[in-house]
Amino acid sequence: MAVSPPVGAEPSTAGLVRDDTEALELAARLARRFAAGAAERDRERRIPHEELDAVSASGLLGITVPRSHGGADVSARTLVEVFRLLAAADPNIAQIPQSHFAYVNVLRENGTAEQRQFFFSEVLAGKRFGNAQSEAGSRTVQEIQTSLTSTADGGFVLQGKKAYSTGALLAHWIPVLAKDDRDRLQVAYVPRDAPGVTVVDDWAGMGQRTTASGTVELDQVLVPADRIVPHHLTFDRP
Repeated sequence: MAVSPPVGAEPSTAGLVRDDTEALELAARLARRFAAGAAERDRERRIPHEELDAVSASGLLGITVPRSHGGADVSARTLVEVFRLLAAADPNIAQIPQSHFAYVNVLRENGTAEQRQFFFSEVLAGKRFGNAQSEAGSRTVQEIQTSLTSTADGGFVLQGKKAYSTGALLAHWIPVLAKDDRDRLQVAYVPRDAPGVTVVDDWAGMGQRTTASGTVELDQVLVPADRIVPHHLTFDRP
C-alpha cells in the first residue's frame, strides 16, 4: 500500500548530491554564506528561514538517503564533517537538521519498502524533518506520555505535548515519538500543517537562540497507519 501524501502538499525540488566529495563542497560553500550574518541573526533572534531553504535547495538534506533510492549514502565521517563545517559558521543552523538525519535513519532501520520510497523521495525533493520527541517534566528522556491510539478505521490518533522541538517550526514533516496501545515506542510522521498540530515558537533557553526549539502541541491528530514506523524494533536487536 502506497504511503498517503500530506493534504495540500506542494511539490518542491532540490539539487542532487552525488557523493561524499560533493557533500563536503556544498557544506563548505553554505558555511561561508551562513557565517556572514550569524552573529546578527543570533543577537536579533532572527529565525533562519531563508538559510534553511538554501540547505533544502542544495540537496544536502538527502545525503544519507541510500543509493538504491537515489541518494549519495555518504559515510558517517562525511556527515560529521558536514555538521562541523556548518557549526563553525552558525551553530544554530547546524543544530536544526540533526533530527532530520536521525529520522531519515529511523526509516532506513524500520520503514517499510513503501515508506522508504515515499519519504526518501520527499527528502530528496528538499523536504525537512523536524522533531517532536522530548517532553518537559518527565523523569527521564525515555518517559513518553504522548499517546498513539488506534481507531476503528485502522488509523491512529496522536495526543500530547512536546518540548525542545528543534526544527519543528521550519519543518515540512514532524516525526513524533509516541507510545501505542501496547506501550511500544512508535514514530508518527505528521505534516507540519496537519489539523491539530500547533508549533509554538516559545524557545527562551540560554544559547541556540535561533533554533526555534519550542513546543509542539498535538490535539487529536489523525495519522494514517502508513505513516507510523515501529521505532521500538531498533532497541529489540543489537
